[in-house]
Amino acid sequence: MALFAPKTVLQAAQGGAQTKRYRDFVVAHFEGEGAIAVPNAIWLPAAAWANARQPSGNRMRDRGMLLQRLDVLVTRRGTTVVSTTGGMIPLARLRNAMRAEGVDLKEWNFPPDNVLDKALDPGVNKKEAGDAAPEDAAPAPEDQGPGVLTRIDAQTVRSSTGFEVRIADQYTSEYTQGPLKVSIRGVPGMVGGRQGFKVKLDALLASEPLLPSDQARVLANFRAAMELLNISVML
Repeated sequence: MALFAPKTVLQAAQGGAQTKRYRDFVVAHFEGEGAIAVPNAIWLPAAAWANARQPSGNRMRDRGMLLQRLDVLVTRRGTTVVSTTGGMIPLARLRNAMRAEGVDLKEWNFPPDNVLDKALDPGVNKKEAGDAAPEDAAPAPEDQGPGVLTRIDAQTVRSSTGFEVRIADQYTSEYTQGPLKVSIRGVPGMVGGRQGFKVKLDALLASEPLLPSDQARVLANFRAAMELLNISVML
């Protein structure tokens, strides 16, 4: 049997696996390492770039070069090469596009539906802006999602958006982002047939009060980081 010999960065990055294209997004598979769904507007130029270049001979390097060009994506459960990335609005649109195509969203690592629905609901945004802050006040920054995650060691993940998750012990993980420090408590166990962490109710012990939207953001980022450590999170 002939060995697989990639001819482009794209083939090397995916290990020869296939990409399935839908109307508004693609599902790109990585041989033996899972799959991602990416909006066409993000995937097509990145794939064209990668398909026009010869592989380096290092699959991880080629894969990293491809993934760096994908700033919006969602991972299928069990995927190890990257974590869900992107702002809440583009992720919400991607979720809706996948739902319209009949994709089973339970298999994909999206942020909670209530967070995504809120991002797309202009009424909610207007209501929150209603008790107006001064007209010259700067708008709140858009939630950037988990960003690009990097595994520092067996217990630590760091994000390009500025947060870090560290497993302190089997019952506690520490989430830090700037001055915000949050302890997330739970119980180790099995979730979905693999190692998991079941977050306890009222488990967030924060250095400053957290609004419900901030809690949802922290938990979504925490879940994405733990997925990179191959630990499923049950909320």
